[in-house]
Amino acid sequence: MKRLCLVLCLLLFMTQALSGCQSISQEESSQEEASREQTSENSVGIFYTNETATTLQEYALELSTDMSVTERVETVMEALKNPVHNYVSILPQGLDITYEVVQNEENGAESVILHVVGDYESLTPNVENVFRVGLMKSMIRIPEVYSVELWAWCANEEGTLQEERVSYLVQDTVIVNEADENFFRDTVEVTLYFLNEDSTQLVEETRTATVLMSERLEGKVLAMLIDGPQEEGHRTSIPEGTKINEVMVQNGVCYVDLNEAFVRNQVAGEEMEYLTIYSIVNSLTRIYGVDSVQFLIDGQQREFYKSSVRINTPLSYNEEMIQ
Repeated sequence: MKRLCLVLCLLLFMTQALSGCQSISQEESSQEEASREQTSENSVGIFYTNETATTLQEYALELSTDMSVTERVETVMEALKNPVHNYVSILPQGLDITYEVVQNEENGAESVILHVVGDYESLTPNVENVFRVGLMKSMIRIPEVYSVELWAWCANEEGTLQEERVSYLVQDTVIVNEADENFFRDTVEVTLYFLNEDSTQLVEETRTATVLMSERLEGKVLAMLIDGPQEEGHRTSIPEGTKINEVMVQNGVCYVDLNEAFVRNQVAGEEMEYLTIYSIVNSLTRIYGVDSVQFLIDGQQREFYKSSVRINTPLSYNEEMIQ
């Protein structure tokens, strides 16, 4: 990890991509520091995300003991709108959240009802997932809050918009399930690019990825490419023995660090080199927030992949490679 961060800092400095920003290593350090600080009994864990909305990152927010539940909800909402350090807000641009604190009819406890104002259905799957889960988890951790509801405007079968409850969470469920990493997960539709039957062009394969909140969608997509296609007539483009060292995103660039086998075991010629590279590039750039892909081999930048394909600069989506 340290080696990758050092290389990334050098690359970003050379391309001036970090103008006005801190280095990746500094960013990760500040986020780790943020997650450790303010861990008193009066703090609650709220959630931010990364710039590609593929993971949740917890931050300890201090709440005064003399606050009412409504004041605590307001404080948490303001913190979610204004992320600290280098975190990114889970609240999507163009959406607003209104809320009300009511007394639960069943047990007299406090419940928080959240209403989404804006086009909820236009959110991409991973953005919607991070927004919904992060918001619900942040609210349910507020002291004296027993349940949280999230309502949004959705189209019914007739195409008419109506407000529907899209998520519901109670303290009892959190207590039982929060230790289980599979509790907070979701499925995301992704587009992967494999070889066609005669290995001359790329073909799309739509798949469903199950992503835990501790995982990166970019890494999941890359692993699915390495595992190979599922549809008949599709072929893998990834050389045998390829393994992932690290995947991370900074300023819209997805940095993919693969092992030496990715280069050494590519023996099919120049055309296959292009297809291999762009099967990865095209798949990753279909993810929200990823604009281009920079390859590294065992933490080092190289000018060429094997013989002819330049990989010393970030590569963007290439429609010409697709059948």
